Amino acid sequence: MANRYEAEKLRAGEAFATDFARENPNHPDLDYMNTDLAATRARVNILNALQPVAIAEQISPSAEEATVPEQRPIPTFYIRRPLEERLVLPSSDQLVVAARAELKGAWGRDFEIPTPPDALFEDLENFAERRIRGLDEVYYQPGLQLKENDKFWKEKGRVKPEQYFWQQIKDGNFPAESAMLEEGWFVGDRRAKPRYENGQQRYGEDDYMESLMAELRDAGKIQRYSGIPDISRFGASPQEIEGTILPVFAEMTGVKGKVRNRKFIEFNVRGNMAHPEYGQTNTWEWFADPAFRGSHRLIGGHSGLGGLAFVHVNLVVHRLDSTGFSPVIAYPSKAA
Repeated sequence: MANRYEAEKLRAGEAFATDFARENPNHPDLDYMNTDLAATRARVNILNALQPVAIAEQISPSAEEATVPEQRPIPTFYIRRPLEERLVLPSSDQLVVAARAELKGAWGRDFEIPTPPDALFEDLENFAERRIRGLDEVYYQPGLQLKENDKFWKEKGRVKPEQYFWQQIKDGNFPAESAMLEEGWFVGDRRAKPRYENGQQRYGEDDYMESLMAELRDAGKIQRYSGIPDISRFGASPQEIEGTILPVFAEMTGVKGKVRNRKFIEFNVRGNMAHPEYGQTNTWEWFADPAFRGSHRLIGGHSGLGGLAFVHVNLVVHRLDSTGFSPVIAYPSKAA
């Protein structure tokens, strides 16, 4: 039988597609859902055909295979090293003052700003010693349930999420939390997604994720994607981002905050407040938001389709050479 992951993915996908098609016979996502299922079905058939060969090789291993276990080199990235120069971090008071001013300018009202936790400063120092550059933008995010007619988007130059987003929430296909900002201090990735270059695009020359992406692909923990470099943040599925890449990043770096992928509403609001460039490139990003009972994740940000406003969905197992991701580190100050 084909390997368990592929077989279970096929069964789950077929069951979901049947239910989804029954409830949404004319939904535009049906075409690429069926395309993804066809590709999975083909892989399962190939693995089933090759299974006897694999069993024979397991029964009669070569002498070299029997005596020499595979040895992988120990990764040398994310190792803490003393800094050549003294690291100067902002104080708690400086961060609070800056956050209060930023939020007042963006929302037109005052917010209660808690003191940043010690863990945030420890993580910033930790990242600096591990030469993790770019994951260092500190900001405070108030806990807000946003609505389609929110005053925030009425300011000149603001870009509101498109009607599709709000309608899917109303229809129950996206959870209400998709429009909610989670309270807390955050450390975010300040760099914008790059322009599309036939799969060769990168999140800068010193992207801290590249060594990890190459290691995970080389170890077979996430799949390679034909036509893109192994170091690339592109070509990974939400299943791999959430289930492997970010958990391994958290473990290897010892980060104290909660590592997760960014939500679409955070992409939009943060983009409107400080980073309009987020929506000015013709690539996409995966977001953490589940959709359609968890089988999909939100995806968006393409400049040609609406930039900060644009959002759509795709399957959690889907992988695209035009779609990357941006992690955030969360430090909530209030009980969930």
